[in-house]
Amino acid sequence: MALPNRKNRDSDCCSVNFLKYVLQIFNVVFLLAGGCVLGVGIWTLASKHWHISLLSTVTYSVAAGVLVFAGCLALIG
Repeated sequence: MALPNRKNRDSDCCSVNFLKYVLQIFNVVFLLAGGCVLGVGIWTLASKHWHISLLSTVTYSVAAGVLVFAGCLALIG
């Protein structure tokens, strides 16, 4: 026997369907951000010769590699 004062799961402002939509929107935003990070990393690796005069250390290449890795991780994960 159900209690009369007990609320239904779908009657609140944060129903199951609402939470599903919020999670899907978050996933799409996360996917787009991962794609952007991956794109910036690949662009940085591809155009490295333009910026070599600014940074003569290996830090530039490592940072670009980290961007590519983070973008791949965001897209896969």
